[in-house]
Amino acid sequence: MNNFEKFSNNIKSSKECLNDLRKLINLEDRLFIDQISHYLSQMECELLSDDQNKLGNYQGLLGVINQKVKATVKNIIHLNNIKSLYFINGSKKLSIGSWNKLLDSIDVFGDVVSLLGFQGNCHFILNDDHIEFYGPIAKCSWDDESKLKSYICTRKLLKSSILLTYKCFENNSQTYLRLKLDLAHKENLIYLIDLKNFKFNLGMINQFSNYYIDHDDLNSLGEHSCIEITDNLTVRRYAKIPDDIKMEYSHSDFNKSIFYFPFLFRPLSLIIPGSGQLRPKSSYIRLSDTGSAGLNNENINSHDPTKSFYYFFDFFKLMAS
Repeated sequence: MNNFEKFSNNIKSSKECLNDLRKLINLEDRLFIDQISHYLSQMECELLSDDQNKLGNYQGLLGVINQKVKATVKNIIHLNNIKSLYFINGSKKLSIGSWNKLLDSIDVFGDVVSLLGFQGNCHFILNDDHIEFYGPIAKCSWDDESKLKSYICTRKLLKSSILLTYKCFENNSQTYLRLKLDLAHKENLIYLIDLKNFKFNLGMINQFSNYYIDHDDLNSLGEHSCIEITDNLTVRRYAKIPDDIKMEYSHSDFNKSIFYFPFLFRPLSLIIPGSGQLRPKSSYIRLSDTGSAGLNNENINSHDPTKSFYYFFDFFKLMAS
């Protein structure tokens, strides 16, 4: 057993001891136990996020993958009106799992880049958990065929748990486009939302915290698809974020969070009750996915009452459908 496994097992044993201790003390003292458990969960999240299998430890394999990435970069230059492409590799900390996602998605990503009309001097950047491609474009509008092909590529990536987002901006009268391929999904982590009115939590994909939008940025969003999950977990759909929610969002007692996903040609915002935190999946019991039957108090009570439960909102499945 390596040090990573020993540390993980020690955290798990500590949390089990805390659960046993909760049964023996009064309600007021349980607050301290919950605080200790919270700190242990944070440690576990950091441990799981720091993937031990870094590809930088395998130089031969890293060289082969870099050749594949550079071949794709050269193909992008060949297929587009690009004068020069600066390739910046800052990905030495990428895990093997993230590199695998990169290899699965790099050709699809290249297809999207070719559809969007980049020109001039562009940048292709590999980061620890995402790819960025940005550069000047002729205009920030495209024909229906390009939009449809880009949408098909976006759905392919979603089925591989990869998010493709974009941003258009102006600089010195030139329009620029920035594409981002988010490879940060981790199966062992969830963004957990505490539902005050229910005996269970709501679990989201771990990247949600990266797409949180504050009140100051709300007014810059135009019309786009908006989904609200209400306090009683019904789903509402809007053509934009409702004005009353925009007004209330800045209030300290407004118990909702808004996340914005600037998908190519189909941006989406999601409004959820309460706020969330990143948590290890192993600390919670998964009841079912959204859309599944059988979620009720009887099901929850049949499980171990010392553990927390979550109802998983399958964001990738929803967006790819």
